[in-house]
Amino acid sequence: FEGEKQGSRVKLFPYQESGDSALDEAYLEALHSAVGDLPGGRAYLIAPADCVAFSSDSYEIGNTRYDFLKIPYYVILEFHKALTAAAGRICGKSGAGGMKEAVGFCFNRLPEVKAAYRIRNGKLILMVTEFACGEPSAVRGRNEKKLLSAVLIDSDYNGSYFSVTDAFFGEEITEAMEVKLSGNAERIMITYIDIYGNECSEMLQRRCL
Repeated sequence: FEGEKQGSRVKLFPYQESGDSALDEAYLEALHSAVGDLPGGRAYLIAPADCVAFSSDSYEIGNTRYDFLKIPYYVILEFHKALTAAAGRICGKSGAGGMKEAVGFCFNRLPEVKAAYRIRNGKLILMVTEFACGEPSAVRGRNEKKLLSAVLIDSDYNGSYFSVTDAFFGEEITEAMEVKLSGNAERIMITYIDIYGNECSEMLQRRCL
């Protein structure tokens, strides 16, 4: 591990050394086998978004939850361009110079969501029991669930892309939300978004509910 974030371990996924490998279940199983359960029960993995094989934003093994901090590929390209341009100016006749342009990027601050799910009469019943916003400036307290801005649902997730079939916003987010399921739906993807635009996703297997 290369660092810490809020007391939890942080690891950079070695994408330049991984060849065609991805940050997938096999990689996490191998990592977890080497390090075991981590203090605090949480770790962060930083990787290019294209290298992350998971649709959801986290994956649990044993007592450890691995959260993915995904970097868009365009940010990596722009950063390399900026470094190359800066190196050219330093080596040129004009001497050392700083970067004239900066590439801005902020990691998605994953909200903490605890929810209960069950299926009844062909409908998914979704109950958000706890919600904690990941934004440092957010006001903490008993009413933190009010910072949950939207719940987006793909009731028949195909494993490739997220297609919204149902959405709940603001006051529509109640103690028990109902979503009608198609008869052949196997996977359900749910995305929770706070008022700051941070989001986290969870995939459900219908047979496990």
